[in-house]
Amino acid sequence: MVLLFIKAKKHFIKDSPDYDIEDFFNYPYSDKLSLDSEHFITLEGQVVAIADEIAQRAHDIDDAFKSGKINHDTFYKLCDFRSKPELIEIDKEIKKDMNKSENGNLLIDYNDMYRAQLCSKIISYFIDDVVNTFKSNRHPELFNQKEHKWTKKVIHFSETAMRINDILDNMIKQLVLNSAEISRFDQTASDIITELFKYYYSNPLSLGDGTLRRLFKEMSKHTDNCICLRGSDIELVREEIDKIIKADLTEKNLDNKNEYIVKRKLLARCIADHISGMTDTFAINEYRDIKGITKTF
Repeated sequence: MVLLFIKAKKHFIKDSPDYDIEDFFNYPYSDKLSLDSEHFITLEGQVVAIADEIAQRAHDIDDAFKSGKINHDTFYKLCDFRSKPELIEIDKEIKKDMNKSENGNLLIDYNDMYRAQLCSKIISYFIDDVVNTFKSNRHPELFNQKEHKWTKKVIHFSETAMRINDILDNMIKQLVLNSAEISRFDQTASDIITELFKYYYSNPLSLGDGTLRRLFKEMSKHTDNCICLRGSDIELVREEIDKIIKADLTEKNLDNKNEYIVKRKLLARCIADHISGMTDTFAINEYRDIKGITKTF
């Protein structure tokens, strides 16, 4: 959401003052978040981060197999199993399980079964590694009781697991992420998000009722001079929208200048929240509706 917000500021909210990280919060506690820390200060944050890394690695491998970019043979070769005992062990376990399942069953696709087993084994390997690593890292002196935060990253891969993760990550980048079709898709996704933000910013009434009610609620915390953009007199609504999105906020003599600086920030934040809550399919369909596109991606 923050990157989307910055992109919008850079491209078409140029006369607005610079935004601060607190513009994204409903509470003034950014000083408690240790934003300058190189690691998450809570165990929950560290767990979420490593879980996302593990899930992403398995997801990448799954996609690579399903798309036909790799199969068992290419995977075995690229990962250089001979020098990676951990991967050799995973491969042996998979083949042992597969031999049991394949016995007498001619309908099983070898690569498809290997893919499913590999993703499962990789996830299990990383989870076990993280748990065991944490057991040796959880020293009481690393926890700052007064500020209720961990002064060091304690939820992470061991050195061995990190090497395995890097191997898998580099393999995926080499075979999949650097491909022309992925590059085109990434650019398409970026274009869709940017266009959605521009559209909603220029047409706030296109936002859902819930988002507009939230916008009114947030604005009313800062000023009594605000109206709900949904259900109020249309002429007043249009006038208010023009001031929020079009007024030159660098003009020194502008009436209620600070008030509209806040309103513009709140509108941008609500739009960013709205888009960040969309599924891929919903965002694509919204983009198609906006652009009048009938074909599917």
